[in-house]
Amino acid sequence: MQPARPLLPDTTYQLRTSLPSSAGYSLFRMQRAQAGSKQLVIVHRWRVSSTLPDTQAPRWTATPTPVRQEYSENSEGINNYVLFSFPVQDASPVLVRVTIRSARLKAPVISYLTPWQNQLGIGWFTCDGNFTFGPDEACTATFEALDAASNRSQATGRPIPFRGPTRPGQGPTETSTREVEPFVTRR
Repeated sequence: MQPARPLLPDTTYQLRTSLPSSAGYSLFRMQRAQAGSKQLVIVHRWRVSSTLPDTQAPRWTATPTPVRQEYSENSEGINNYVLFSFPVQDASPVLVRVTIRSARLKAPVISYLTPWQNQLGIGWFTCDGNFTFGPDEACTATFEALDAASNRSQATGRPIPFRGPTRPGQGPTETSTREVEPFVTRR
């Protein structure tokens, strides 16, 4: 998204997006559209700071790679995720648009990620998530960084192949959490 006109410094803005209740999105703060309404909306609020203009696109210092994956069940739900490295440098905060594709899905899944502990999480995290992996599912991801000034840059021109977590008892080991070796496509 890009604003239609420049945002004013020291001004608070709000973006409201409504989603059907069946969409299952709750990664962002949701609230009722109106008091007593059943319609939920996602609300993003931010304040524009007074800084020098950010005219440079985020810079990827390397290609994002899977660094950890986990499949585990607990009393609160299921963890079924892959964490990618976040090798980006920019003068302002960065949001990452990820497009995930797999043979199981007819359409790609697009999600916006906020870096967490210098990593990007794709999957399901106990109670919520952006993607549900099948056991050891082969997928690809493309990453595009968007900074606070709407500058964009893609991590690479090609989709990055990776595999979803192996479930305990279905893979070569019984452990559910593992460090990830880079996924290599054999021809």
